[in-house]
Amino acid sequence: MHGPEDTITALATPPGEGALAVIRISGPRSLESLRWLAGDAAFEPEPRRLHFLELRDGEEILDQVMAAWLPGPGSYTGEDSVEIYAHGGALAARGILSALERRGLCPAEAGEFSYRAFLNGKFDTASGPVSGRGALALVITVPTCLTFGVIAMAIVSRVV
Repeated sequence: MHGPEDTITALATPPGEGALAVIRISGPRSLESLRWLAGDAAFEPEPRRLHFLELRDGEEILDQVMAAWLPGPGSYTGEDSVEIYAHGGALAARGILSALERRGLCPAEAGEFSYRAFLNGKFDTASGPVSGRGALALVITVPTCLTFGVIAMAIVSRVV
């Protein structure tokens, strides 16, 4: 898992040939990253509203998308976040993610957005939006599973 100072990004929809590809960005460089992709350092998106943008990597057009700026703590992770709704299929999403990673954003590990939400008090393992076995369903990697187990035990020990 990456630290809270890192900005992470990943595809939030299943890979493949769906109609949309949703790319999530979370962390302190979220808005800066959206501005860079939009080619406008002064872009001030209205929070929680969709904006039609043409995303670029230099001169290369990556896609025409809808994007939302979700300032923390009012986002899924509790951090400043951006969601990009790109055209489906692998090409557009891969191009956008590659451009973001070249700019220094970290590819999110499986379950990392939910883990950040957990750390920021957006939910816990005993109550919604994900609880009990549902929380474990989000845990895909062994290190993440161990981390969730340690945190859950700490919570239980404070309650008892």
